Amino acid sequence: MKKKIKLIIISVVVSLILCMGVSILVMALVPVTNNDRINKPNEVYIYSSKTSSLPNKRLSLRDWDKNEEDVQKINKIYTTFNNGFKQNCLSALFSGELGKGLETSHHPMSKDMDKNYSSSDAFTVVFYYKETKYLIEGNEDSAYNYMFFEVKNINYRQEIKIGTSKELSSDSSETSNSTIPYYYSITAKVNNLGNVYNCLLQYVNEVL
Repeated sequence: MKKKIKLIIISVVVSLILCMGVSILVMALVPVTNNDRINKPNEVYIYSSKTSSLPNKRLSLRDWDKNEEDVQKINKIYTTFNNGFKQNCLSALFSGELGKGLETSHHPMSKDMDKNYSSSDAFTVVFYYKETKYLIEGNEDSAYNYMFFEVKNINYRQEIKIGTSKELSSDSSETSNSTIPYYYSITAKVNNLGNVYNCLLQYVNEVL
């Protein structure tokens, strides 16, 4: 009788260990993302020292006018960027990021995002949305049509600041500002922006 009980206990323990092992394996394989608000844009603007000779000192990509080439490039940039938010479920659990969305901040004093006109190893990317979006639901003060961030050739997980604005400062060659002001921003952790950097570098080099 004692031997049967012992066998039952051993079987239960082994089953529990196997279940835990399978659960850990699944969590290590299943990808999750904390990107709960950054959607694919209608237009993408790319700034750097390389784009200073282009119209408006930027490379502009648009998803309208039946420009299929631009559409494909926008899709590639967004997909590559969005993939940076993904990590396996187990890592997200231990880092305290599982089920956690992006963090929104309001800055009483205006902050500025550099357009990287003087940088040869960094880009500033602007996402433009035709439809007005809100960082805080129903709060007109947080409305935006532009979302922007810096991209460097970094191949590890990092925290980045994404600014938002209702309007974009003039980009004409005579009055172009070297920064983009913003009052609201998003703090995000992304992996391997180096892939995004290489994508941007390719598209910029194609037009130079």
